[in-house]
Amino acid sequence: MHRRLQAAALAIAAGVSIAACQTQPPSSTPTDAIAITPEATVEVVSEPAWREGTIGTIRVGIWQPPGWTFTNENTVTLLQHNPSLSASESAPQTGIIVNVFAPHTTSFDLPPMPEDTANPPLWVFRHLVADPTVIGYQTSASQPVAFDWHNHPAAYYLLSSPNHGHAIIVGVMLNDGSMLGINVSLPSSSLDNARETLAMIFNGFTVDGETIGGGILSALPAPAAFPRPTAITGADMQIGGG
Repeated sequence: MHRRLQAAALAIAAGVSIAACQTQPPSSTPTDAIAITPEATVEVVSEPAWREGTIGTIRVGIWQPPGWTFTNENTVTLLQHNPSLSASESAPQTGIIVNVFAPHTTSFDLPPMPEDTANPPLWVFRHLVADPTVIGYQTSASQPVAFDWHNHPAAYYLLSSPNHGHAIIVGVMLNDGSMLGINVSLPSSSLDNARETLAMIFNGFTVDGETIGGGILSALPAPAAFPRPTAITGADMQIGGG
């Protein structure tokens, strides 16, 4: 299991480049949910819609907010106001991006993970945030924090970058010993309403049929202060309480 986590580390970090309060479970039944297959794209919806998508062998369920787009092309991605991710632009211009992905096997120089590691995502993240070649030399990362996500070991850290805004990076262990990654990109203009929006998106969040819900929102302090990017000065950015 630990070898799989170590191999996943760089893919978790790669998701960072996109970025600069659980309530009740969804009312939709399996027959009501819209099944999305890889390579499929769902148009913007006018009211919240429950979506299910496949990431490799993992199936997830998540809410699509009104006015957002949903895509399932190797990852499950929600985009607010369809921000541009083109190579010609340094960062999304507007909107929040939620990217749920399964880390791919790749080479990354990590020390052997102790077999008795209680929280593998925390162990991986501690190594990632200490390496500027992974995080970025002008990007600042908070110290990773461990939390329990519906009886699954999990961890998160916060990022701030002059070019890519702010991000919440999450890793959660699944029952089969693999890790699921979540990258939430938050442009500065979206920080104030981010918590309420994320609570709706992850309300009743499911992985392989198991409802794990929005535990990440409970883990984040309110407000959650993002680290100050190294290339700029000023007060830490905060994601509001709620």
